[in-house]
Parts: sequence; structure tokens; C-alpha cells
Amino acid sequence: MIIVAHSIRKKKLFFAWLKINELRNIVAAKRILIQRRKHKLRLSRVLNPQVHFLNQWEPLAKRHIESITGLSKVLEAVCIPIPLVDGAQTNLVLLHSYFSMSMEIMVEIEAAVRLFYSKVEEVSTILAQLAETVGLEMEGIEELIKTSKKITKLEMHETSLRANLIQAVKKEVEPTPLSTLRLQSWTQSHQWPIY
Repeated sequence: MIIVAHSIRKKKLFFAWLKINELRNIVAAKRILIQRRKHKLRLSRVLNPQVHFLNQWEPLAKRHIESITGLSKVLEAVCIPIPLVDGAQTNLVLLHSYFSMSMEIMVEIEAAVRLFYSKVEEVSTILAQLAETVGLEMEGIEELIKTSKKITKLEMHETSLRANLIQAVKKEVEPTPLSTLRLQSWTQSHQWPIY
């Protein structure tokens, strides 16, 4: 009997341990899932602002690719005549002129790129100011709508008060049948004696 109770306790303890182990595995899996979701959220927080810039870059990329293609063609045209074989000889004056031309082209490209980026910075600043102005305008419009609603309510209240005032004045001016009856009875009771 004691042995049976002991084996039952062992089985219960084993199954409890098994359930605890399963729960630990479930908790570990949930933690991994939560960690993945946190990483995805961080990644989306980092990438979402950049997607806008990537979308803006797409139309500009074609022009940049065309510029780079043109540059590579010019550099290729300049470099192809240069002999690259052992013991080759070249005209140094011609080589110097080719390198000077390529350097001038590179300087022009650098100037164009700097001009482009300075214009982009200016446009970016203007767009930021425009966005701020639009935000302020939206706040102003919301405030104007609220004020307009308040004015409409006040005008309605003023109209109601004026109507009530007109009615009250008319009631005071117009004699009611009861007030005329009281006036007649008072005048009859207070008649002056005739001499």
C-alpha cells in the first residue's frame, strides 16, 4: 500500500515536472517571438523614414546613372589610347592633355554634384519650413472653425434673448384683461366726490 502510494506520488511528480518543462518551453518560445517582434519594430522604425527617401531617389537615379554612363564613356575614350603593354612608349604631351581633360571633367562633375546637393539642402529646408507653415495653418483653421461655432452659438443665444426681451416688453406695455379689470375696480372704489 505504501509502495503504491509512493509510486503514485512519483508519477504525479513526474507529470508535474513534465508540465513545468512544457510550460518553460512555451514561455521560451513566447519570449523568442516577442524578441523577434521587438526587432521587427525597431527595424521598421529605422527603415520607414528611409523608404520615403528611397522613393524620392528613384526618379533621380536615372539621371545619375546617365551621368555616370557618360562619365565612363568619356574616361574610356580618354584611357583607351593609352598603351598598357610592357615597353610601350607614348607621347607624354598627348598623355598629359588626356589626363588634364579627364581631370577637368572630374572637376566639372564635382562642381555639378556640389551644386546639386546644395540645391537639395535648400529645397529640403524650404520643404521643412513649408511643412511647419502648413501645420500652423491647419491649427489656425481648426481654431477658426471652433471660434466660428462659438460665434454661431452666441448669435443664436443673442437672438433668443432679444426675442424674450421683446416679449417681456410687450407684456408690460399691453394691458391684460385681468390688469384692466383691477384698474376699473380700483377706480370705482376710489372715485372722487363731486361737489
